[in-house]
Amino acid sequence: MSIVSYAKYPFLVRLDDFLREYYGSLTLEEIILANRSASYIKRALMRIVASLKNEIYVEGSSPTDEVLSFYMALLISSLISPSLAKRLAVYESKRVYDKLMRESDEALVSIGRRLGLDLKYLGSCVNTIVTGYSLRDLSPIEVCLDYQISIPDYLTYGKRLFSDPAWKLTNQVVKGGYVYIDKRKVARLLSEVVYQKIVSLIPRKLEGLPKELKEFIDYVKSEISREVPDFDKSFITTREPQVMIEAMHQEAESILIGKELVISSEKELQKVFPLMPPCIKEILNQLMRCENLSHHQRFALATFLINIGVDLDLILELFSKAPDFNERIARYQIEHLAGLRGSRKKYLPYSCATMRSLGMCVSECGTKSPLTYFYKELRKLKKGKSKEKVRSS
Repeated sequence: MSIVSYAKYPFLVRLDDFLREYYGSLTLEEIILANRSASYIKRALMRIVASLKNEIYVEGSSPTDEVLSFYMALLISSLISPSLAKRLAVYESKRVYDKLMRESDEALVSIGRRLGLDLKYLGSCVNTIVTGYSLRDLSPIEVCLDYQISIPDYLTYGKRLFSDPAWKLTNQVVKGGYVYIDKRKVARLLSEVVYQKIVSLIPRKLEGLPKELKEFIDYVKSEISREVPDFDKSFITTREPQVMIEAMHQEAESILIGKELVISSEKELQKVFPLMPPCIKEILNQLMRCENLSHHQRFALATFLINIGVDLDLILELFSKAPDFNERIARYQIEHLAGLRGSRKKYLPYSCATMRSLGMCVSECGTKSPLTYFYKELRKLKKGKSKEKVRSS
C-alpha cells in the first residue's frame, strides 16, 4: 500500500516506526509541545471538533500531517476524557466505512489483510443468493457474495455485530471454513475492526503529566470550546467515569421505598444497582466505561430503566457517556420508548428468551424478564425490612 493511502487510513501506520523514520528519537508528546501552531496540531483539533459536531473531516494533502494528527487527536482526547477518545474512535470508524465502500475490491482485500483478516476477493458475482422476488414480474432478486472470510475471523471481529440477527453466523452462507459476504458487509466488518484497533491504540492514563502538557491540554479545551459551546459540560470531567459495579458496597436498604420508585439521581441509581439482573448490570457497566452499545443493548437498558422509574433526564445523562452520543436523537428515542412520542406506547424490556437469542444474557437467573428479576429482588428487600420492624416492635 502506498504512503498516499496512509492519509485516508493512518491507523495502518505503526506510530513507533513512523516517529523513528521522520522524527528520530522524539516522542509524540515532545512533537506536540514543540510547536502549538503546527499544521498537524490544527488538524488534530479539526478531527476532534468534527467528531463532536458530527461533521465531515477532509484529509489534507500531507500524509505525514494526517498520520500525526490522527495519533495526536487520540492522545489529546484521551487526556481530556475517556469518553471523548471513544467518541473519536466511533467517528473515525464511521468515516472509514464510507471510504471503504468507494474502494476497489483489491484495495479492500489489501486493507483487510493489513488489519489481520483472512479475506479474499472471489470475482464479480461468482457467488449469488436469492434474497427475494420482484413484485412486478416475480423475477429473483440476487445479491452477489464476492468475498470470503475465514469463520474464526468472522466470529472474532464481528462479535459486537451479532446482536443484529442479520450478522449471526447461522444467517450467513458458510462453506469450506469460510463465510461468504458482499462488499457492504466487508466494509462494515472492516470498520468494526478499525474501531477495535483504534480503541486499542488509545493511550492509557498517563501519570505525572509535565506542566507544559497540562497547559497544552487547557489550551486545547479552550480552543474546542469555541467551536463546541457545550463541550465543557459533556466531556471535561474532574474524575474518571465511575463503573457502576463499584457501587455494590452501597446499602440498597437505604432507599426509601414507597408505592413506586422514583430515581432521579445517579446516587439513587447506584443504590438500586444490586437489585438489577446481571444482564442489565453488564450493559450499564459497559456504558459507564464509555463503551459503545449496540442498538439492542440500548433498547434493553433504556426500557428497563424507564420501567423501574428512572427519571428520563437521568437516563439521557447516562447515555451521554456513549462515544456516539447525540442529545437530540437520544432524547427523542428515550421519550418515544417512554410513550411520550409517536404511538404513545410505553415499551417493555426484552424477555429473558429474547435477551438470550440476542446474546445479551450473561447468567441463568431463573426468571422470565429483567423486570421480573428486579421486582423479585425488591420484594425480598421490602420483606426483609418488614421483618426487622416486627422484631424491633
